Amino acid sequence: MKNEMGNQQVTDLELGWLAGILDGEGHISMRSSIFQNEIHYSVGFGFTNTSEELLKKVEMICGKLGANLHWQRKAKINQRLQGWDLATRKIINCKRVLAPLLPLLTSKKEKAKHVLAFCERRLNFATQRNADGSGIRFPYTSSDLWYFDEFKCIRTKSATSTTIPQGSRNQEIPKCGTALLWPVI
Repeated sequence: MKNEMGNQQVTDLELGWLAGILDGEGHISMRSSIFQNEIHYSVGFGFTNTSEELLKKVEMICGKLGANLHWQRKAKINQRLQGWDLATRKIINCKRVLAPLLPLLTSKKEKAKHVLAFCERRLNFATQRNADGSGIRFPYTSSDLWYFDEFKCIRTKSATSTTIPQGSRNQEIPKCGTALLWPVI
């Protein structure tokens, strides 16, 4: 498979391996924050592990897909093992890696699908805005907020179904909005 840069091949075996690592050792996120009285949204994915060898292989495969990930040293575990986080918060990197992995994912499939829908929306919006020479600023709207609210529901549903035995608590799953028609990616 050629990436958008068209210069390296990613094998089906590498994609399958990466999907398994993302399902087991990875994380997919959507976050919002307020900076200088403006709301900012970010999406991302990453991998946390103590094996540099494993993370270097992840980095190599993601590089073939056209995505650059960033290393961050984590606190030592039990004063012995050095942990690392290899991640990105760039929309284009999320699209380049999550799109080919989507059919192969299991436990993180819904999160990936949701992040990809948001990425497509923002990338299309940016392309339309820049085509008319209006610059690179594209403010967030209430539609963007909807994606983040829905992501919280996805995250809560998956955590509730796997960590809280049925009937052990009176915890209600938040009511989520209507189903999103996922764009073809």
